Amino acid sequence: MNEEARYERDPNLVMRRIGGETILVPVRGRVGDLEAIYTLDEVGSTLWTLLAERPTLPEMVNALCAEYDVSPETARVDVDEFLKTLVSGGLAHRRAG
Repeated sequence: MNEEARYERDPNLVMRRIGGETILVPVRGRVGDLEAIYTLDEVGSTLWTLLAERPTLPEMVNALCAEYDVSPETARVDVDEFLKTLVSGGLAHRRAG
């Protein structure tokens, strides 16, 4: 993935925090797409919150390492997978740096 690209949330989502999880529902045509509900765990919720700041991949990796006891290599794999899933699902977008 491009190290300088910035990532941002898709604005066409309904988000709710319930306990330690974040629930995401894409809105298409003014209707929630209940077939495509996403549930994020605590780490996913942390990364989702970071997306409000339009971070780069290295910024997200650094934030994950600061928040959790995880190596940069493991964090990189997790963040990369998380971003690929969000982008492919239309929940986030990659923008040029």
